[in-house]
Amino acid sequence: MKDIDYYMSLPYALKVQELSEADGGGLLLSIPLLGEAAVNAHGATYLEAREKLERLKRDFLEIWIEANVNIPEPQDDIQGIANVIEEARKAKGWLEEARSRALQAAEA
Repeated sequence: MKDIDYYMSLPYALKVQELSEADGGGLLLSIPLLGEAAVNAHGATYLEAREKLERLKRDFLEIWIEANVNIPEPQDDIQGIANVIEEARKAKGWLEEARSRALQAAEA
């Protein structure tokens, strides 16, 4: 079973937003794959925001693990991209085969 240490060690992508003074200044960090609106933290500096985000991420992960929630993992995104690339390769192969057949039929 995957535990908190496993999920905390995964390389989740971070979104970093610099906030205007009107919005309080500083930085807003979030983890889109885990829910950008829920898993986010604000800080005056990157380090402050990152420390808050890591604590919040741990809290959410512990709750989700206990509730048996399916927690997305970064490689899920990578696998999705790999699937799209594979489908594009297949489509390219089908198009090349159809083109070849059309050329053969035109020559006959």
